[in-house]
Amino acid sequence: MTRIVGLDEAGRGPVLGSMVMGAVLADESQMGIFRELGVRDSKALTRKARERVFDRLTERFEIAYERVTPAAINRPDSNLNRLEYDVLCRLIEKIRPDRLIVDAFLPPHRLTRELIERFPGLDVTAEWKADQNHPIVSAASIVAKVIRDRDMDRLKGKWGEVGSGYPGDPKTVSWLRAQLLKNRLAVRSLPPIIRLRWSTIDRLRG
Repeated sequence: MTRIVGLDEAGRGPVLGSMVMGAVLADESQMGIFRELGVRDSKALTRKARERVFDRLTERFEIAYERVTPAAINRPDSNLNRLEYDVLCRLIEKIRPDRLIVDAFLPPHRLTRELIERFPGLDVTAEWKADQNHPIVSAASIVAKVIRDRDMDRLKGKWGEVGSGYPGDPKTVSWLRAQLLKNRLAVRSLPPIIRLRWSTIDRLRG
């Protein structure tokens, strides 16, 4: 039986918290049931609906996820595409699928080539907007988004109302501004949940 994995990320753009890559593993006979479980692209579902579908997915499928933390993103030599690629490879090594379908974060032909070179024999499909075209990738996007949402809840419990973590969220911007004032604009003194290299920080400091 062919083991197929869908992969997608959540939280690539925020200035706060980790990026999460989710994975859902299915065999060929299960590929038709995702829609029956309510699977859609995570951005098209409310949080309550995502949580409900997440529970259904964990009952039926093997799921996995990995995080790219702010600490990793903040390293001077870091590159978000490379960090995401490394996380993708760790998930492949953990799951050992026969076929992979991934929402591309690099040019699809390049990502496909790199993965085939690293994992000979792996059947790779890398597409822009794969989360909209492949239900198993939509399922992976739900896993990633649910884990990211839960992570943000924990951050709020420790750091207060940080908002969604996205640069366009007024609550996030207000919290960041308060932290900068509290730490006298000293970037290295800021809480470790912040992605220090994001332009949002430079803009608020300026």
